[in-house]
Amino acid sequence: MRLQIGIGVVVCMLACNKADDAPVPGPTLDPCGAVAGIQRRDVNGVQIGSGDTTDWRPIGNWCDAVEGLFADRPPVNFTTTAPDSLLITAFPNPTENQFVLGFYRDSGYVDVRFVNANFELLHAQDSIVTNQWLFRADTIGITTPQTIRAYYRVVYPDGTAHRGHGDLQVDP
Repeated sequence: MRLQIGIGVVVCMLACNKADDAPVPGPTLDPCGAVAGIQRRDVNGVQIGSGDTTDWRPIGNWCDAVEGLFADRPPVNFTTTAPDSLLITAFPNPTENQFVLGFYRDSGYVDVRFVNANFELLHAQDSIVTNQWLFRADTIGITTPQTIRAYYRVVYPDGTAHRGHGDLQVDP
């Protein structure tokens, strides 16, 4: 009986330890939402399944933290009007090492910011004037499997722009 009481006291002391009541710090997620879900595409850019319907759209809302990622770029006027000609895609997704971001449009340039799930800036690419750009995981700094987010703005000659985001699963 004494042994049972002693074990009960120890268990109670461990359960009531105030240090255990302190909150456990977790990762700081992207302030505009969790980096999760991807739009699956094969090596030719063909969509596989339904995927994340918020990814790779021309119109998106950004929070102030994302706006800050582009603070060093010229100011633009974001439009919520659907573009006449703009197709945005990323493939293959998921990828092992390299992927293409495609911004098929008639004019303008694209600025891109890649962040990890902790909203740490991994890579910035500015003034992309071609319709597609090849990225390699190692040049972005990715050495472990993870899902990253690309924030982009498509800027037109008249100073208007479309903006959005897309998630990529990279498994180097």
